[in-house]
Amino acid sequence: MSKELKGNRLEVIGFTGKNNGDRTMIEVTDADFADQDILKATVLVEKCKFAVVQVKVEKIKQISISNCERIGLVFDSALVGVDVTRCKNVDVQGTGKFYNADIDSSDSVKLYATKQNSESLTILTNGNPQPVIVTLIGGADEEPSEGYIPAQFQSKYVNGSWVTTPVEHGE
Repeated sequence: MSKELKGNRLEVIGFTGKNNGDRTMIEVTDADFADQDILKATVLVEKCKFAVVQVKVEKIKQISISNCERIGLVFDSALVGVDVTRCKNVDVQGTGKFYNADIDSSDSVKLYATKQNSESLTILTNGNPQPVIVTLIGGADEEPSEGYIPAQFQSKYVNGSWVTTPVEHGE
């Protein structure tokens, strides 16, 4: 297990907890990026199991999760967004603004975003055996709203509802 800065990318690799009730907690802070420009920084979470990663950086460029199982990720804002690739049972929560969530070849992914962020969020899914569950969280007086995003589609939250269209590939 390691947490190592390589250029602008912080790699969080191989952290494993014992089970769902005993998860390993990993914190990513400004200090982990030394003197790097945080707005150009990315985080790669790879081969982690039974872990929770908290990105305690106000804004980061991109977060990627790859080959992980039963992990949670909480972050504030990302200039681009979050990628989830070849993962199982992953919960991702963005408490601020992010623009893209790309879910590829992953199973049982739950994405949590704020309702304020929903109009600018695009979700792409590809090769997922199950639909991605998306929960939009509002203020204290609002009920969360939940939607399901099927594979091979792109979805945007427009005027209070999900609009889903097939993914268009370039020729």
